[in-house]
Amino acid sequence: VDGTESTLLAASGDGRLSVWNSRQRKLVARSDECDSELLTCDVVRSGTKVVCGDGSGVVNVFSWGDWGDITDRIPVRAEISVDVVVPWADDVLLMGCMDGIIRATTLFPHKPLSPVGQHRGSSIEGMCVHRDKVLSVGQDASVRMWETAGLEREVEKHREESDSESEGEGRKKKKKVRHVTEEDVKRKQSAEFFSDL
Repeated sequence: VDGTESTLLAASGDGRLSVWNSRQRKLVARSDECDSELLTCDVVRSGTKVVCGDGSGVVNVFSWGDWGDITDRIPVRAEISVDVVVPWADDVLLMGCMDGIIRATTLFPHKPLSPVGQHRGSSIEGMCVHRDKVLSVGQDASVRMWETAGLEREVEKHREESDSESEGEGRKKKKKVRHVTEEDVKRKQSAEFFSDL
């Protein structure tokens, strides 16, 4: 549910993210079909992005309000489903996976961080963050608590590195890499189609 408590997001087994108006009880939007079933979703980046874990080991990223297609993908681990996603900070995402490992990654740019913990022999079914602790529930109904001091140090180091890189960019300009979108491909194909007429 969003901050206005009127929008409900639902990840589904058909690989689509559905957006519902909970007050009017009607479907507002539905995404295009993703490559795999969507198992979980949460809102991150101050309500501007929605992340969805899927059955093939990828976190699909949607921009808030642009529900048609994903805007980014974060590969986590092939063939290991991402069963739970929880924001740890505005720029850090925790992912509970089928292999029982709680993984972490920074967001924008996406950089994998050290694992937070592991339920041996049991997939992660639920997770929540409370202050400096992460609570997780395994499929075997065990509840575990994980300290996040190591994660905090690693994230702080990453932020410092990112800040020093951005200061360096101020002195010498780097060429920005622009990713080709599906819209760019369609526009080029359309132009090529009519070029020989």
